[in-house]
Amino acid sequence: MELDSQIDDAIRAFLDASTETSVHQTLVNVTAEMVPVDLCTVATVEEGTLEVQVRSDDRPVDPDCRLSLNGTVLEPSIATGSAEFIDDIGFTRSAATHANTHGQGDVRALFVVPIANGGVLLGTASTPGVFDEADRTLVERLVSYADAALARLTREEEELVHHDRFEKFGTVITHDLRGPLGVAHGYTEYCQDTGDLDHLDTVLEALDRADQIITDLATLIQQGQAIGTSEDVSLASIVTDCWTMIETAEATLAIDGDLEFSGDRSQLRHLFENLFRNAVVHGDEAVQITVGAMADGFYVENTGLGIPPAHRDTLFDPGFTTAATGTGYGLAIVKQIVDAHGWTITVTDGHDGGARFEITGVQ
Repeated sequence: MELDSQIDDAIRAFLDASTETSVHQTLVNVTAEMVPVDLCTVATVEEGTLEVQVRSDDRPVDPDCRLSLNGTVLEPSIATGSAEFIDDIGFTRSAATHANTHGQGDVRALFVVPIANGGVLLGTASTPGVFDEADRTLVERLVSYADAALARLTREEEELVHHDRFEKFGTVITHDLRGPLGVAHGYTEYCQDTGDLDHLDTVLEALDRADQIITDLATLIQQGQAIGTSEDVSLASIVTDCWTMIETAEATLAIDGDLEFSGDRSQLRHLFENLFRNAVVHGDEAVQITVGAMADGFYVENTGLGIPPAHRDTLFDPGFTTAATGTGYGLAIVKQIVDAHGWTITVTDGHDGGARFEITGVQ
């Protein structure tokens, strides 16, 4: 019954944990209480070394203290991602290093169990053979509770991001749609009252703008934060295809080199089409757009008016635009697609005074 009560307390503690660190601390604390260890730690694996994050004792964690895994008894299990319980490691050189790292004396028995988010749970004891099968089962059970808590925190963080996004969209929709719909409503009433149909073109333009805002918002929401199926893409080929799908007026396109990379073709079409539309909307009728390859990505440059440095921090915010005919969502869509691929986008001045968008980290 005492074990059941301890497990119930452990579950409640994991449910109360609100950060990754608090989950880790709960894990080492409950493990140290329920399993015969001298010390329990959670560490992350970084470039062949262990970096201790939390400890079950009162000693502070030394942020500069790292344990090299090379040649230690921990290396095989961490490399394979499997749980390992060692009855007696003997006081070998690697064991001594491990003991010294954790501020202990003689380490004879230990266990290492992978946990979510790239960490491991380490338990050490000075008595050989101290961990039995029941201890192993209990440790793995406690780790499963910790993994569930970490998964919950990830979901909550994602839900918060989605909530913030939709809350922002709600505000933007209310603000941005009210303008064109108000214009359409006002001129429609005028036409009805006077019989003068000269302003119907204005009504249609306002409705077209409202429709474009809705379309852009739908694209922004549907893209989400994940990409679909990745495939090999030719920069020159997809750019040429996208150019034929938009109204370019007198704008011209130049392609400076080709690049083969992997990406979601459907999302990439949205990326290039929105960058092209942005250049056409903000530039003069004869704007020239150049797409070219770089060492670690590609760029899209135009000869338009450029983007003032003061606007660059808010450039990718949904609804931000400096053009009378822009919706303000095109570059937000671009940024979201870039982020979903794990790439980076920066904006700078073009060589001929326009704007240059550089997408890097492309593979």
